[in-house]
Parts: sequence; C-alpha cells; structure tokens
Amino acid sequence: MIPNVKLILLLRNPVDRAYSHYHHEVSMGVETLSFEEAIDREDERLKGEWERMLEDEGYYSFNHQHYSYLSRGIYVDQVKVWMELFSRKQILILKSEDFYANPANAFGRTLQFLELPRWEPVEYGRYNSISYPPMDATVRRRLLDYFEAHNQRLYEYLGTNFGWDG
Repeated sequence: MIPNVKLILLLRNPVDRAYSHYHHEVSMGVETLSFEEAIDREDERLKGEWERMLEDEGYYSFNHQHYSYLSRGIYVDQVKVWMELFSRKQILILKSEDFYANPANAFGRTLQFLELPRWEPVEYGRYNSISYPPMDATVRRRLLDYFEAHNQRLYEYLGTNFGWDG
C-alpha cells in the first residue's frame, strides 16, 4: 500500500520504558498493583492475548495495551518483524536517551532521513511527562538481568550497542 513509507523507531532502555509505562497506567487509574506485583503477574495477565490478536485483527486486548510492561521491551523481536516488511533504508532507529540528551541532533537526523530541509524549532519542549519515584535498586537489577539477553540479541541484530546494560 505504501511502498516508500519511512518509519522511525524510538527505542528507550526497556527497564526505564517498563517503569514509565507502569506509572502511566497508575496515573490513568488502570493499574492498582505495585510495580513488582505487576511485572510478576504479567505472564498471567497476558496469557493467550497475543494469540487472540494474531487470530483476529479486529481484536483489542485491554490487557496487552495496559499490562505489557516487560514484553514490549523485547525490541529485537518487534524490530525483526519491521525489517521483514520494510527495507533497512526505510527505517530510522533512534535511542531515546540520545533524543532526550540532544533533541536538536535527533531532530536533524530525522529531517535528513525524511529528506526534508533543515529546520530548527524555537525550542524543544517536553510533553507527556510525569514524575515518579526512582525504581528500587533491587528491582532495577532484576530487570537489567531480565533484559540482558534480549538487548544483546538486539545489539547483534542491528550492529549497534545501545548501552542499556548498566
């Protein structure tokens, strides 16, 4: 349908992404469990949802939308699907942490990728941001360990190390 489409993937450290997703759900009044309980129950909450979504393209999974804290951070499996459907030259992959640290550079790369003229906004505002307490160090270590092999597969697949190992 759109053979010349260009896709932009913004990948965030999956540990931070999971924690942010959790706090978003809490702020919306959807999540009532503690973060640790929520990640412990993710498999139970998502059981059969992926299969139902694949079987019926019209099926909306509330649980997948709201409780997929860890599974959404396994980027390599998702990126592989996109790479099977589109050529690598149609996909720009940016690291969220780089975007946050230097939005002008990320914006410039995006314009170049989209073959648009150079343009600079007056300011780079921050939107859709909420504050929440830091993650418990033990839980963070647990999640770093959980994502380690998945991140390594991503790094090898893309030939890029995003440095999310610590």
